[in-house]
Amino acid sequence: MKLVVLIKQVVDITNPFNLSINRQEIVDATKMLNPWDEFAIEAALQQKDLTGAEVIALTAGPVEAEEALRPALAMGCDRAIRVDCEVHSLDSLQFAHVLAAAIQKIGAVDLLFFGKQSSDFENALIPALTAQILKWPYFSLVSTIKELDMQQIIVERHAEGMESTESASLPAAVSINKDFGEPRFPSFMGTRKAAKAIISTLSLNELNIDLQPTKFPPEFEMLPPRKLQFEMITGESTQEKVSNIIQKIRAEGK
Repeated sequence: MKLVVLIKQVVDITNPFNLSINRQEIVDATKMLNPWDEFAIEAALQQKDLTGAEVIALTAGPVEAEEALRPALAMGCDRAIRVDCEVHSLDSLQFAHVLAAAIQKIGAVDLLFFGKQSSDFENALIPALTAQILKWPYFSLVSTIKELDMQQIIVERHAEGMESTESASLPAAVSINKDFGEPRFPSFMGTRKAAKAIISTLSLNELNIDLQPTKFPPEFEMLPPRKLQFEMITGESTQEKVSNIIQKIRAEGK
């Protein structure tokens, strides 16, 4: 059985970053493995532990995107593949076409794992679009894989407070939510091996895919600094303070 985990390198929004002059690209940013993808990696590795399946980590992007693949290798993925392309010029549908073509190039893939969404754009479109292009069954927000064999998968989903158990024949695709379980920590030896691992590369030519840049690339806008005004309401007692607040609100006409 062959399992593929689709992962993405994202901007670490907890650290400062800047915008390019044309405001269409984020620059000077710290990059990291999408946190939601760690749950997808854990889900795939649990199936590897149960069935002995091969787990492949796949991403698309420039060379620096390989730094998001190495944590996946350190956690226990068997190998990693990067599709060499400039993802910032692609929209969600184009990006999904790239991933689908890579899956077909790898061949004989039984199950795709996605994180719930990416922590940068958070639109959760890529898993569904990729599965649609491949014409594979797709389950979102999977919390448990109840059964997986060479013919079918049975999953439990938690969404909007509802629980459901669903099944489909393979190949199929799933997105994993955080209810699946805490991702494992990479071992010391796994981290050392991942640092030296050779990551395979696929070009768009090898995938026989020719994508034109998005006609209207996104333009990022930084939120203006908030201008806050405040006034200290004082009083000799709590009751007097509350009374003063009420009088202030009434005076403002609110």
